Amino acid sequence: MTALCSLLSCFRDETEDPYVVRIFLCPDLKQPVASIQQIRWHPNYARWGMEKPIWRPLDIQAPYQPKDHDDIVDAAQILWPNISTAITNGNFSYSKSLKSYLKFDDNDRLFITEALTYDKDNQL
Repeated sequence: MTALCSLLSCFRDETEDPYVVRIFLCPDLKQPVASIQQIRWHPNYARWGMEKPIWRPLDIQAPYQPKDHDDIVDAAQILWPNISTAITNGNFSYSKSLKSYLKFDDNDRLFITEALTYDKDNQL
């Protein structure tokens, strides 16, 4: 579980504006997932009376949300029973056709690389 605390700490400490890492219950997988999302905020929103929200770089949503949003150890203790087997076995990719997690492989690395390249190429 120490490694999970380290991973969550990295999500929190190394995610820069305008991004946030969200951990939430995936409605398809019925499992916790982490997603990097770009924050959408425009200064014109202030003219409409909307205050700029304060985003946490690590946003853990229910049912995994710790009582103290910044408590990494508590968050890890909540998440660990749901993901410990997959993490311990090195299974990180979910196959919809097999309905199971698979080992992280070169296809996953390629997917992440392409996603990061796409994001950089499509900045506003």
